[in-house]
Amino acid sequence: MLDNRKSDNLYGKGCLSYVNQCLYENSTEIFPIFIFTVKFLITKFMSSEFWYKEGLHFGCKICGRCCCGESGYVWVTTEEINRMAKKLGISAIQFEQAFVWTVRGRKRSLKEFPNGDCVLLNEKSRGCKVYEDRPVQCRTWPFWQQNISSPKSWERTAKFCPGCNQGKMYSLEEIEEQKNSISF
Repeated sequence: MLDNRKSDNLYGKGCLSYVNQCLYENSTEIFPIFIFTVKFLITKFMSSEFWYKEGLHFGCKICGRCCCGESGYVWVTTEEINRMAKKLGISAIQFEQAFVWTVRGRKRSLKEFPNGDCVLLNEKSRGCKVYEDRPVQCRTWPFWQQNISSPKSWERTAKFCPGCNQGKMYSLEEIEEQKNSISF
């Protein structure tokens, strides 16, 4: 059985060093600690509620702010490429040559300009050239995990994106469906 100093140490700064010490000494105390920690985390995870359980408002302003700036990837599938090519009135091969690059020899992403702007962003209007047929990654903005992980992250996103806290109310189920429909 663990004494209070050791159990208090589990949540203090010394947790990692205590676990390392137990492992180094081949201590049998580490297994009960591990089980206790796993049970605690599962209970915490299962009982936690989404901070946005009442839903979030979002209405795209087609401002292009989410399509520019930092460099990154906009993953695209063959189906999305075909749809966007059709929207622009070109073949899928032409679309891929002009707007898509292959990452690490297997995944495909939309190209971007040196300043980080998406190649499909209209310079003048700042709108997307294929807005109605844009990739699912773009369609699910702003309901990405990093944007909705906490009220603070949503607030940060809302400062950047004028569509946040405006427009349609998305339910918890709709938000989760969008969040889970993409994988980065």
